[in-house]
Amino acid sequence: MPTASTTTVGINLGTRYAGIAVIVGTELRDWRIKVIHGKLLVEKFQCLTSILSRLVDSYAPGTIVLKKSHPSRTSTTLNRLQLEAKAFLEQKGVMVQEYTLNQLKMRLLPTKKVNKIKLSEFIVLQHPILFERWEREISLRRPYHMAMFEAVALAKLSAMNPMHA
Repeated sequence: MPTASTTTVGINLGTRYAGIAVIVGTELRDWRIKVIHGKLLVEKFQCLTSILSRLVDSYAPGTIVLKKSHPSRTSTTLNRLQLEAKAFLEQKGVMVQEYTLNQLKMRLLPTKKVNKIKLSEFIVLQHPILFERWEREISLRRPYHMAMFEAVALAKLSAMNPMHA
């Protein structure tokens, strides 16, 4: 019988989209891109907290893992959204972990030189159900679901190392 501590949610947050993945035990149960509606920051906060509330209520995760942005590849809006997400989740009593993309790559594939594409390919090999989505993604000029693949990687890392913060 699964418990809340075996459910991990990975979130790759952007200013317009959030990649989301849910792993229960070792099974990938949900993966998607959610749109963060709103032009004003307060509207984005409201949309984000609504998305997070639904995730917490639906899955009762033991851990939520957020992708931490690289300082040179972020904006004030994204920084504020990430802080808001972390504070909101902690207020809800959920354990929050954060990993940068480099930490994620080093921990999942420590002996290889990895880029986002290779990381995504690794995730697809671990979860073949994502293969069709990956096939469509690599044919696009502007990758849309890459945030979702990174969210799966975040959830997978935390599910593999539940006590590692």
